[in-house]
Amino acid sequence: MTTNTIDTTNRIALARTGIAAKLGELQQRGARVRAALSPRTYLASPWVRMGIGVGIGYVMGRRTTSPATQPVGAASPSTSLSQMVFRSAVVLIAEAVVRRVLRELDPGPRS
Repeated sequence: MTTNTIDTTNRIALARTGIAAKLGELQQRGARVRAALSPRTYLASPWVRMGIGVGIGYVMGRRTTSPATQPVGAASPSTSLSQMVFRSAVVLIAEAVVRRVLRELDPGPRS
């Protein structure tokens, strides 16, 4: 083999090594972004779960018997704030139970 061919082969091998290293870094960054943007990350926050619980409790407490007399989005007059908070707490507890059951059933790796 000539010196020129050996030099070219070395340069190609060096380029492949560099590309493999850059690709590995890119895959690691992609995995971090996917983990950060996954719904599990957002649902891990207790404030997000509390907001979801309050929203569900509010929706559950709305009067739906006579929608013509009730403004859109208004809570029923008989529903107090303490009842709404109680309903949201029940939803949070139910959500925690479902999460625990799903975690026990899911044999996959967790990050």
